[in-house]
Amino acid sequence: MIATESDILSGYARQVEQVIFAFDTRLNRFEFLNAGFERVLNRDRKFIDPASLIEMIHVEDREYLKKCFYELQNGMQEKDVEFRIQGHQQKDKWIHAKVFVSKEHSKGNMIMGFAEDITPQKDYIFVLSKYADKKNAVLNILSHDLAAPLGSIQNISFLLKTRLKENDDKEVHQLLGLIDKVTKKGTRLIQDFVKEEFIQSAEAAIVPTRINIIEKLHQLVEEYQAQQNEMKQTFHFEAHGAPIFIKVDETKFMQVINNLLSNAMKFTPAGGHIYIRLEETEKAVILQIRDTGIGIPKKYHAHLFDKFSDAGRIGINGEPSVGLGMSIIKTILDWHQANISFESTEGVGTTFNIEIPRL
Repeated sequence: MIATESDILSGYARQVEQVIFAFDTRLNRFEFLNAGFERVLNRDRKFIDPASLIEMIHVEDREYLKKCFYELQNGMQEKDVEFRIQGHQQKDKWIHAKVFVSKEHSKGNMIMGFAEDITPQKDYIFVLSKYADKKNAVLNILSHDLAAPLGSIQNISFLLKTRLKENDDKEVHQLLGLIDKVTKKGTRLIQDFVKEEFIQSAEAAIVPTRINIIEKLHQLVEEYQAQQNEMKQTFHFEAHGAPIFIKVDETKFMQVINNLLSNAMKFTPAGGHIYIRLEETEKAVILQIRDTGIGIPKKYHAHLFDKFSDAGRIGINGEPSVGLGMSIIKTILDWHQANISFESTEGVGTTFNIEIPRL
């Protein structure tokens, strides 16, 4: 007996590790579900239905999947989806599914696809992200908590040298010269280190994952708000829609946000305000960062995102410029097919707009 194409496909579906499925949205039931379901999700496929499947999905991912399902029923033809399955005695599993709407089905109500366990890859990314976060924390300490005081000390020593110009005490002038020399060396070392880290970061490949950007920005803003007394600026966060999902390399994308906020802090005087606003349109997610700082001089506008441009400036409290920050920001956003633009008026403030493709 000659095996039919259907027999061959069924035999293949029984053996593969992946989940292969077909779901009829009109009848609200699975028309096909292979044995891979039991291997990947550790559940008996004979007793699975939409309600019990939803119960298996991590509570934080249900809203996202509901949104994906709606899009597939309303014109979207295919979609890559990542979500977690809640573990009982074991840890949660990460699942990646490639889903598409059958064009051949009479009413287009059949959603088909395959899914696989990507937990090992996610664990690897988590470890990388954890150490990258530590590195970024060190960079923030270097670029702000250490570099800013060094810049202030250098400015003070210069002021003292100017005021004591007529003083003939050689020892005083030697000490002031030593202070200037040491602070310049310390600032240069910090600049070189941060610059090298930025270069290496730009050269590393991106690893995109789905994140709830509202949740991430809430956490970030809370960290800044906790330090408002020391920073002397007030942070505001406004979001339209919840949750909002994007697919980015979380470490690199949050580095972009941190860099923009760091710049806003550098050029916004005490008592000023920094606003972060997020909204979702039909085609993109718009992230806006606005400050009430000193603004960017018009002469720097055309070359702001150029590498090693002369747009790098010392902050109002003496914070040094690396000269690579805006170039790195543009590079990382280009990798994510995201666009960045800005408006700035001296003495009024600066607004950056980032347009991220919708997930």
